[in-house]
Amino acid sequence: MDKEREIFFENRRLFFKEKESQSRKKSNSLSNIRWLLFLAFAAILIFLIAKNLVLAACVVFLLFLLLYIPFVLKHKKAKRATLRFNLLSAVNKEVLLRLKGDLQLFPKGKIFLDTLHPYAKDLDIFGSHSLFQYTNHCATEGGIDLLASWLLKPAFAEEIRDRQKAVEELIPQFDYRQELEVTGRLFFITREQRKNLQAWLNTPLTSVFAKWFYPLVLLLNACTLVVFVACLAGIAWKWLALPILANLLFLKQTRAFTLVSLGQAEENAQMLQTFSNFLEAIENKDFLASKLLSLKKAVESKGVKASRQIARLGKLFTMLEAGKNAYFYMLMNFTFLWDLHWLRKLELFKKNLKAEPERWFNALSELEALSSLAALAGMHPHWVFPDISDSGFLYKAQEVAHPLIFSKARVSNDFSMSGTSVCWIVTGSNMSGKSTFLRTLAVNAVLALAGAPVCAKSLQISPMKLFTSMRTEDSLAESTSSFYAELKRLKQLLDFINEGLPVFYLLDEILKGTNSDDRHTGGKALVRQLQGKNGSGIIATHDLELAKLEQENPGKIKNYSFTSEIMNEKLFFDYKLKEGVCKSFNATELMRQIGIDIEKGKA
Repeated sequence: MDKEREIFFENRRLFFKEKESQSRKKSNSLSNIRWLLFLAFAAILIFLIAKNLVLAACVVFLLFLLLYIPFVLKHKKAKRATLRFNLLSAVNKEVLLRLKGDLQLFPKGKIFLDTLHPYAKDLDIFGSHSLFQYTNHCATEGGIDLLASWLLKPAFAEEIRDRQKAVEELIPQFDYRQELEVTGRLFFITREQRKNLQAWLNTPLTSVFAKWFYPLVLLLNACTLVVFVACLAGIAWKWLALPILANLLFLKQTRAFTLVSLGQAEENAQMLQTFSNFLEAIENKDFLASKLLSLKKAVESKGVKASRQIARLGKLFTMLEAGKNAYFYMLMNFTFLWDLHWLRKLELFKKNLKAEPERWFNALSELEALSSLAALAGMHPHWVFPDISDSGFLYKAQEVAHPLIFSKARVSNDFSMSGTSVCWIVTGSNMSGKSTFLRTLAVNAVLALAGAPVCAKSLQISPMKLFTSMRTEDSLAESTSSFYAELKRLKQLLDFINEGLPVFYLLDEILKGTNSDDRHTGGKALVRQLQGKNGSGIIATHDLELAKLEQENPGKIKNYSFTSEIMNEKLFFDYKLKEGVCKSFNATELMRQIGIDIEKGKA
């Protein structure tokens, strides 16, 4: 772990822990003062009422409200601050866990794992000890979904560059990013809530609000008003019962629909009010990067900020809430059909608003995803943003290492491959680092093409598609052997390589489920078929027969290797990539070290 980063985040954790402690003490003090005020004023009121000093009691009661309500509001604010500081401390503690490689508590994102995906399963993009666990700082399900999609599908060059600029701007803004994450935890918004909101906005309040309906409401209002004025002019007040009775009959017919509409309005208005906390985080921030500016613009509509539009909805809902009071309901609905007027205003508001929230949600999701990549960069200031090349297939790295290996002894390698139809045959002994090297290149490519920094000294890469075949398994459900599963995977590669961007393929121990002759024949056939295709890649193997293919096409097929040495009767691995074919293998030594008698095997 980077010691400086560890100290930095530990100091932040302790700072917010101390702020939490201070805020909790303040909250407790305000709570005690509030109760003392209540008890004191209650005792005074009881005394005054007992003495029949009603006017004095009323004055004391008003004085109590003037003093008590501010304490209630301050106490509520202190409680919120305590929770906020607690979450900020937790966020920094989680960064420390990530830096240590302790990822077990973080969401695994298994819902995004598709076994047919070109690389997700082989590279541990999701699941235990996965790239998703290490990278994800999103607090809404929309942000989580978007980040997952970035890890699953490489972006195009211009989009990658735009993301990089946005991420670079967000890296030093630790407070802003962590406040955004805490806001998400305080006001968590699910996919279901988002879906229900959009459905509510897109669904009219039912046919009750047909063209004839509101004119009828206005007519009933006019009748009530005319009779009321007539009563003021001198006719008997009993005539006011007629329009009220008409209103009651009308309300009876619409009451069921009104209650349902009010319930839906309440649920969705509260969710939008929650959402406004996120929107303000975008609206009130000054950005420089074009992508961040576009997100800020996305939360405006005709120059009006989204949070203001939601505030308007809040006012509408306040008017509807008033109708829940029984006395107010009888007074305003029996006479002027209060609820129906405000439901109509709500319907007009929905009609104007319905296209907006989806854009707002998308802006928030993108800000969260970018913030997650910035958090990754903030944990590793020595990682670099790759240069995105437009000149065909290119992957050139200096000191590239696997981002999910947390050992101090993590080994890096240089790598350079350009142009299509290039195939490296990497041979090597068991446990020498072949598979890890393949995953190192692929995982860093995933990060690079998502717009994130990479675990390398430098990296140049062109937009490309990735394809891996490393963990093919049999399937009892499909009656598929591991060998046939691998054949299907290789067929998937051949189809995949003919579509769109050039492919960077990484294959580990191909055709391992058959005999050596078939493996030699099939392996050679695959390498030859990949020549001339729109892609380049690496095949890691123990099969030295494949290494002979370099002689057929020395410019396009190249041999590299990882080796091991026996020193003092112990195996030593340097995990460094070398040119040429592996000359030393260690299977017998490994078997001997675990207790298998090789000499008996010879007999």
